[in-house]
Amino acid sequence: MMTVSADRPRILIVDDLHENLHTLMQILREDYAILAATSGEKALRLARGEPQPDLILLDVKMPGMDGYSVLAQLKADPATAAIPVIFVTALSAPGEEARGLRLGVTDFIVKPVDPELLHRRVQTHLELLRYRRAGQAPLAGASRSVDRAAQPHPVRGAAEACGHAGRA
Repeated sequence: MMTVSADRPRILIVDDLHENLHTLMQILREDYAILAATSGEKALRLARGEPQPDLILLDVKMPGMDGYSVLAQLKADPATAAIPVIFVTALSAPGEEARGLRLGVTDFIVKPVDPELLHRRVQTHLELLRYRRAGQAPLAGASRSVDRAAQPHPVRGAAEACGHAGRA
């Protein structure tokens, strides 16, 4: 299933569960051109195709090739390495976020997805991508830290998530 438009940013949504895929598509379809994949293999084909997605929303836990494997292959390929990837996941075990960040994930959104938070995170990362493509520094307030501050991490406090736990 694909909706591609030259004037709207392209979002590739990857989830093996059709219900999750359709939920994300419903939330984003008014503002973005949507590409959809139900497997890691198909996601890689779409990411490498033309036109490429501007951003990827990627489920972590999928049969076969999981989100970590897809992310590793995207970041290892010069043709797809610059595409921002946001993990959309129900995983909240300690170390899962750090593992994703080490591999190059841009951000995390926890399921069940809050539509407003999803829109804001996507907008933020697309704006940052525009600045990177233009070779400019982002304006104050256009960073992930501002967006993250709006909603505390579901597992631990915002200060701990930023590495400031125990500091006064």
